[in-house]
Order: sequence, then structure tokens, then C-alpha cells
Amino acid sequence: MPNSNTYWVHSRPGGGYAATREGGKRASVTADTQAEAWGEARRLAGKSGGEAFLTRKDNHRIRARNTYGRDPFPPKGQQNSRGGECLQGYRQAIERGRFLWRASQWPAWQKI
Repeated sequence: MPNSNTYWVHSRPGGGYAATREGGKRASVTADTQAEAWGEARRLAGKSGGEAFLTRKDNHRIRARNTYGRDPFPPKGQQNSRGGECLQGYRQAIERGRFLWRASQWPAWQKI
């Protein structure tokens, strides 16, 4: 069964682009440019808490994907949508000085 909160942006045979709800027969939005159709698809998906997919014109492969609401495949280590656990490793690395180079650590050829 198709997910009714998913929108696909694809090229139209007569020119232009369309954003179609998954399982729908008619386009939800039509636009002259891909950027306009992609913006509208993201807006509709955000409003419904679904997903938006952008496909390539030449081979119809997925070019971009935005997920709104509950992500079915969240990144590893992510605890919640605010990134609670994700930032923990980044903060620890900064505290240990692993992300910030000190002037004495730069190679001689990179010194300004």
C-alpha cells in the first residue's frame, strides 16, 4: 500500500516538472523548473509529516530525499530529532582538542 504522505518530483513528458503524491494519478503541483517543484514537494511533505523524493530527469534515480516527522531510518546514534546523542561525540572530540588544530601542529608548508 502506498504511503500517502510521500511526494515524488519528476519530469513531465511535455516539459516542466510535477510533484505527485505516491499512489496518485494526477500531479499535486506542476512547475516550470525543478527547483520550484522540489520546493512545493518539500512544503507538502513537511505539512503532512511525510517524505519528499527528487528524481533525475535522465534515469529517474533518486537525487535527493527529505524526511519530515518520524524518520523510518534515522542515522546511527541519533536519539531524537533534536540530535541529543548525535552531538555528544562531537562535543567530546572538541573538548579533547581533536577537531581544533593548534598552531604548533600545522605542517610547515601550510603555515601562513
